[in-house]
Amino acid sequence: MKLRINDLFVYFLLCPSLILIFIFKLNYIIYAIPIFSVLIYILNYYIIKDSVIAPNKLIYTNEFIALLIYIILVLISTALNIKNDIYFKSYFRDILIILFSLMVGMLNMRPNHIHIKVIFLVLTFCYFFSIGFSINFKTINSLLIADQNNSNEFTVGFIFGIFVLYFLRSKDWLFLTLSLIISLLASKRVTYLGLIVGLVYIYTIHKPILQKLSSKALSVILLGGTYISLLFVGYFMVEIADIFLELSELDSKISINHVLSSREVFIKILQTKIQNADILKFFFGHGPGQADRYLQLHLDPARYDVSELGNPHNDFIKIIFDYGWVGAMLFIGVIFTLFIHNINYVESYIYTMAIFLVDNSFVVIYYIIIAVLIAQRFDRNEKNIS
Repeated sequence: MKLRINDLFVYFLLCPSLILIFIFKLNYIIYAIPIFSVLIYILNYYIIKDSVIAPNKLIYTNEFIALLIYIILVLISTALNIKNDIYFKSYFRDILIILFSLMVGMLNMRPNHIHIKVIFLVLTFCYFFSIGFSINFKTINSLLIADQNNSNEFTVGFIFGIFVLYFLRSKDWLFLTLSLIISLLASKRVTYLGLIVGLVYIYTIHKPILQKLSSKALSVILLGGTYISLLFVGYFMVEIADIFLELSELDSKISINHVLSSREVFIKILQTKIQNADILKFFFGHGPGQADRYLQLHLDPARYDVSELGNPHNDFIKIIFDYGWVGAMLFIGVIFTLFIHNINYVESYIYTMAIFLVDNSFVVIYYIIIAVLIAQRFDRNEKNIS
């Protein structure tokens, strides 16, 4: 039996890497996945000659163009800030994470349903192995006590939400039940947000008009709606942060700062810098990875640990800070290209965009790789995937 590219990638690269990352804490293994993906792909395509998975081309053209667009954004943002003090640790970290995610996304992997289930089972094993099985119903972040900070921030908690949406679409009721139970146990607020936004959009907007419009028209509506929503949120972001800051100061019992993990503080600091930037930096940013460094330098050391890089916990404000408003809008197009392989299946895109607004998504490279694989389950040429 011939091993195809998706078998090699899932069984011999991705799953073993996830085990090394989450059980043996070899976090930097994740950076090797894209490189070895390319090597495996070349080996499979030219030597094993798998004509089923990649009959016409080595890569997806649209995803390759998206990768080039990102490289252009990096070059423009870097050129505008090269004379400033660019902090290269976060600079190269962010570029590698996003570049590697796009690199995997452009490879024509096309995993099957069994591959997705195997990845889910491996992640489930890693999750429980990493955080243990003790139950604590008083823990706000998680019902399961993690090894670090009594929460699962350093585990794979929020990724299970995208499996819920996938198994729901696939009508795999057993794995849907399992993924839903684990998502509830993980108790990540961002998971619930992603699921609610995804289900509401899919069943109240997307499905009702799916049969009435062409794929191009539906793509325009989805991408246009994303832009309008993000522009609205971006315009009122400071006002929203101010409301939560005032609530936090009004009554400490509300614990707004604890619930939001200081997101309102981070937004206020970064958005103030964005609004006061010169015209070029307003449109094209302060350089990749610089939002984290700026927070580190401007957070109150009496309240926050500034010995390490800051974390905005909000990819949207981070992308605006790093790449500017023009860069952010182009970046959304890159995400759209990466996750929409068939306009009939938008779950990966919607879920990721919901997280994009309120938490980290693109800085978690293993999440993006897996979300891309799920999106690739549905080819652009397939008309019926229900």
